[in-house]
Amino acid sequence: MIRQSKVSDAEQVNIYFQEAREYFRKCAVNQWQGIYPNQESVIEDSKVGNGYIYEQDGIVKAYFFLVFDEDPTYKQIYQGKWKTPKQYGVIHRIVVGMKYRREGIAEKIFHYAIEQARQKNSNLRIDTHKDNIPMQKLIEKNLFEYCGIIHLADGSERLAYEKEI
Repeated sequence: MIRQSKVSDAEQVNIYFQEAREYFRKCAVNQWQGIYPNQESVIEDSKVGNGYIYEQDGIVKAYFFLVFDEDPTYKQIYQGKWKTPKQYGVIHRIVVGMKYRREGIAEKIFHYAIEQARQKNSNLRIDTHKDNIPMQKLIEKNLFEYCGIIHLADGSERLAYEKEI
């Protein structure tokens, strides 16, 4: 089941962020190699109601951020354009605990986000690192279309996608 995150989830989710950092490092993906995202990210997301948990039998297995508001990093897109100026939601920080991978959890997260967007009559946007091939495949499997490149606040590039709902 998917529910809004609570501050008390932050410690467990931070463990999953650390696992993902290590996995990315081993795979030579230069994503999440600093201190962000972290426990404080989850706490802040939880306080404003934009953090979500995938939980099964009382076990926190995954986390993601979903908001239906403008994202400042999406204002400018390079080498392409957004599909439409329509209102959109944004998915960020999807992380699944290492021992829960291959359970189809990320797919369920996408389905949840798509249904929320449908209810709000919004499109969905997401971005990922150019070296994060598994996430790119998951994004494309869920029929998001590549739109161009965006820059994060620190200047790093991300591949940007949008799904028309």
